[in-house]
Amino acid sequence: MSRHRVVAVRVPFRLHLLVPPYSPASREEVPVGAPGVPFGAVVLWPLQRCAEAGLEWQSQVRQLRQSIPFAPVAGILDGDPDLQALDLARRAAVWRLRAVVPARQASAATLRAQLAAPAHLPDDLAEWAEVATGALDPATRGLLTAFLEHATLNGAAPAPGSGLPAKRPLRARLRAAGLPPPVEWKRFLRTLRLVLTAQAEPALSLTRLALEHGYPDLPAASHAFHDLFGLTLTQGRQLLGWEALAACWLARSGAPAARRLVGFVPDSVKKDQAVPGRASV
Repeated sequence: MSRHRVVAVRVPFRLHLLVPPYSPASREEVPVGAPGVPFGAVVLWPLQRCAEAGLEWQSQVRQLRQSIPFAPVAGILDGDPDLQALDLARRAAVWRLRAVVPARQASAATLRAQLAAPAHLPDDLAEWAEVATGALDPATRGLLTAFLEHATLNGAAPAPGSGLPAKRPLRARLRAAGLPPPVEWKRFLRTLRLVLTAQAEPALSLTRLALEHGYPDLPAASHAFHDLFGLTLTQGRQLLGWEALAACWLARSGAPAARRLVGFVPDSVKKDQAVPGRASV
């Protein structure tokens, strides 16, 4: 996998990465600004070091996520958790850290439960789209979150008069922002939930998961997944979290606001129409 330079954040310590296959032996330490963040990596953010350095790390984390939108950021805690560490862990979710684990135990086994089972996926996706593309205003982000929440619960378009965002105004706002229409977000969400369940339950067969998520069979689910993400379902299952998959989906969508993301994903997942918009990294 290609690596991408992180240039937006200045911190007085090295960042740790957990790269596929996410074992303790696959942990790397790289300075910020070095070409060392591969696609599929999880960035490990040292919570206590930030607190000790007096860093305003909510903005630091946001800058880091803008710099590498394909990588989830997880907080790590040194030593045995104390009251300060627990407070940092509590605040981490507000600051969009996807997981918090003890530093010495950062691995697929400890991260999977949090990265593959996000508690607020619709809001996380809308907020990620804002950070990754810079194209969403607060009102559109709110409408998109509500639409995805309704799609998660019901799988159908909101009825007129329901008090939930109808597709037409949201479609117009997304078009103005240069992002895919609501129907594509719904399709993306359905397939993403399938692969996140596959990540969270590695012992379950993909055939069973495909049927449980409404696909007629595994080939249909595999085709839908490859069409959206340019990866096989097995490759998606081997990742941790959803940021890398979201980046692949938007990069393949051809949406104008997603052109920046084309430079972050592997060449093998890019559609021909997305390549001309490739952004330098």
